Amino acid sequence: MGGERAGKERGSGRFSLTIATRFLTLGAVTILSCLLISLGMQQFRQAKQIANIASRRMSEFALYLSQDELAAYDGIFLNGSDVVNFYRRFLYKRADFSMVVVKGKVEYLIPAGGQTDLLTQPAQKTYCRPNAQYRCEVLCNVNEVILQVRFIEQ
Repeated sequence: MGGERAGKERGSGRFSLTIATRFLTLGAVTILSCLLISLGMQQFRQAKQIANIASRRMSEFALYLSQDELAAYDGIFLNGSDVVNFYRRFLYKRADFSMVVVKGKVEYLIPAGGQTDLLTQPAQKTYCRPNAQYRCEVLCNVNEVILQVRFIEQ
C-alpha cells in the first residue's frame, strides 16, 4: 500500500490545467495575436508609403526626361512634316506647354488636343507645307520648365 500511495502522489504532482490557467493562456495568445497583427499593419503602411514615394520619383524622372527631350529641339531646323509629327507626338492629347507657328510676323497658337487639321490642311493659315523649313525655339522659365515651343518659318 505504501507503494501505491507514492505512485498516486507522483501522478497528482503533475501540472494540470485549471480553468484559470486556461484563461491566462488564452489571454496571452490573444495579446500575441494582436501584437502580430499590429506589426503587420505597420509594415503594410510603411510599404505603402515607400511605394508612393517611389511612384512620385518615377513620375518626376519621366517628366524630366520628356522636358530634356523637348529641349533637344531648341535651335534645330525641321521640315513642315516634322512639325506636324512633333504636334502628334507631344500635343495630340494634352500638353503642359503651348505650340506656336510663326509665319512672317504673325504668330499662330496651335491648341493641344487633336487639332492636326490646323497644320495639315492647305486652306488653314497655320498650314505647314511639308517641305518648308522651320526653326524651332524652346522657351523656358527661370526654373527650366518649358512654356512654349515655337516653329518659325524660314
